[in-house]
Amino acid sequence: MIKRTLVFLGPFLAPTALLNAAPAESFEGNVITIADLPLTQRCYAYVPEVVLAPDIDPNTTEVEVLSDSTSSEANTFVYKGNVKVTQGLKELKSDTLTYNSDTQKAQALGNIHFTDGQVSITGAQIDADLSNDTATSYDTRYQFHGKGGRGKSDELEVLDREHYNLYEASYTSCPPGDKTWEVRAKQFEIDNEEELATAKHATFWIQDVPVFYFPYFSYPIGSNRKSGFLIPSVSSSSENGITYEQPIYWNIAPNQDATLTVKTMAQRGVHELAEYRYLLPSNSGKFNAEYLDSDKKTDEDRYLLHWNHNTNVGGHFRFNTNYTKVSDDNYFNDLGSTVGARTDNQLLQTASTAWLEKNWNAEIEVRDFQVLGGSAPHVVMPKLAFNGYYPTNWNHIEADIFAEVTKFDHKDDNVYVGTRYHLQPKLLLPLYSQAAFLNTELSYLLTHYQQTIPDTVKASWYKELDKDVTRSLPSFSMHGGLNFERETQFLGGDYTQTLTPQVKYLYVPYRDQGNIGLYDTSPLQLDYYGLFRDQRYSGIDRIADANQVTVGVSTSYLDDKFTDRFRFAIGQMFYLEQSKTSLPSDTIINDDNSSSLVAQTDFNFDDKWFYHGGIEVDTSGREFSRGNTTIERRWAWNKLVQLNYRYIKAPEDNKNTYVKGVVNQIGTKAAWPFNDQWSAIGSYYYDTDNKRAFETLAGIKYEDCCWAVSLVYDRHMKTSYGRIGDIDNNYDLSSSIKFQIELKGLAGFGNNASSSLSQGLFSYGRPFSNK
Repeated sequence: MIKRTLVFLGPFLAPTALLNAAPAESFEGNVITIADLPLTQRCYAYVPEVVLAPDIDPNTTEVEVLSDSTSSEANTFVYKGNVKVTQGLKELKSDTLTYNSDTQKAQALGNIHFTDGQVSITGAQIDADLSNDTATSYDTRYQFHGKGGRGKSDELEVLDREHYNLYEASYTSCPPGDKTWEVRAKQFEIDNEEELATAKHATFWIQDVPVFYFPYFSYPIGSNRKSGFLIPSVSSSSENGITYEQPIYWNIAPNQDATLTVKTMAQRGVHELAEYRYLLPSNSGKFNAEYLDSDKKTDEDRYLLHWNHNTNVGGHFRFNTNYTKVSDDNYFNDLGSTVGARTDNQLLQTASTAWLEKNWNAEIEVRDFQVLGGSAPHVVMPKLAFNGYYPTNWNHIEADIFAEVTKFDHKDDNVYVGTRYHLQPKLLLPLYSQAAFLNTELSYLLTHYQQTIPDTVKASWYKELDKDVTRSLPSFSMHGGLNFERETQFLGGDYTQTLTPQVKYLYVPYRDQGNIGLYDTSPLQLDYYGLFRDQRYSGIDRIADANQVTVGVSTSYLDDKFTDRFRFAIGQMFYLEQSKTSLPSDTIINDDNSSSLVAQTDFNFDDKWFYHGGIEVDTSGREFSRGNTTIERRWAWNKLVQLNYRYIKAPEDNKNTYVKGVVNQIGTKAAWPFNDQWSAIGSYYYDTDNKRAFETLAGIKYEDCCWAVSLVYDRHMKTSYGRIGDIDNNYDLSSSIKFQIELKGLAGFGNNASSSLSQGLFSYGRPFSNK
């Protein structure tokens, strides 16, 4: 009995497929054509199933040879008639088989069929040298198991177990009889060890028509990356005209790579883009540079720079930077970028170094923003901060301390600058049990400002500023709640209901802070969880006085897997004394005895219906201040319809001829497969007050076994930096058409329509998403 494997061929083209089908004796003839089968089953009906070999040495597995007749002369053995050679998963069938034990050479002739659980091969002749694991197959057809890749070759040469050459060969992922596309080459060189395939003198064919010729190209056949040209993309828009993008990938090292892209726009010129990524033992990051020389429309050079870096050494030392800069306000609007969205108008420019210990951490930070279409904020140059957390081990009391020194600068000499010193010690008494919680906090806020005030003031309130200001005030809060739980039924299902009523008292005395500049302070948006904050403003330039009680209650329904199926929360603040603290931009002083009533609701019904809604009601004026709601019906991962509504009331001090700040928008998003080959997507957003559409997006896709084509139309309102609400002068639309061809098992060409729901002014987000 032969003790060696005659031929070994591993898979060498295309990634592993996701679906298996029953194996076939002759994969060319075993094609299921039942029209009502799902697309995937139709496409893979002829594909044999992948069978994994056991983890044993193949040389220790016996070889069994069966045939109608056997003869021998000296050391040459000849097997004739229905020859079948089996070794483990490997099986070779032929009309005749000749084997010489001295030379260890074998030859199989006639109706050859070979399989090893990964690939099936048919051919006219196989010559093998078992002494060095080389072989040559003639007039060969091959089919990968578990995937659509197949082809033929006049000559297939096995150099060793990892390297193959195919001469006058072809490859396609289309089923037998489908000639949609095919790659034909004079020679394919396959290197499974490096996971690399190289084609020489290759031609790409569509329906027996040659379309492209490539004298040489290589591509990865595994998870390893490969330097070279990537698939280009083509699009057309009203802003840039026809655009062609050609990316080039450079695999610098296993932990470093770069992508260079040449983007040619008919109406603007050549846009050059570079991205460099690195991953080191303690460092990681990404650098982007983009440049457009002399934009044909603006006659200006345009550029983008971006650097994101993170260092973490031993869990103690950290260094982070996030820097983005563009040449002009409309860079994202006109040119787009993977670094930012077209709606971005604040680009962070910051770097920080920190040291972390168990009970304390310290940080140094510099921070700036590039504001697109607006005035620049103060620059943090630099900030030194310290946080300490110290349990006292006495009656559960904890002691915290926060200290900060920040120097604020500004690019405008007519804007005040200063240095802020802040110290905030705090005592905490957190008490928790399964049934209740009570948190008590007492802190003291001591802040000193050294301010430089310009001689020429830009706003009248600058006159109230003082060069040296010291502010001190205490803060006291007590926050308690109860946790109730019960088993209940709803709509025939068993649930665990939780109920958490909670009350918080907050006291902060009033201090006149009109002589302090605003460096990093702005109003915070109110929601249910924001009702229980200690501050009304971000930063510490304004500490709002408070003598108030916050009341709220929340409830949840959890199924037997403790997944939230329903949540509801409602709350309101009640003022025992009116707050006197305000910002210079506040023209109306709130004299109500309570805040707005805030409520939010989420539910997930049977993983088919999803809902989120939030509302803010001015109880004194009995009108809605803000509201948003999203409801989604999902039939499958690719079949959904979503409706949205968003409302923000216009400010009461509006004296302009245009509506300032009001939002009253409805929108919808949908993804709908008509069958397993045709599908469509859509997105539409409309402002009911201004009676204008902000975004219209529609796409359609057709998919077959080895190819797909899609077309997406996008028309949206461009980001404007004019007066807020001045829709008549700011309403400027941009439209584009994106086309995609995808060749399954080879590559895509164009823009991906399936991800379009997450593009545009309004990105897709599933309400009440449980992860």
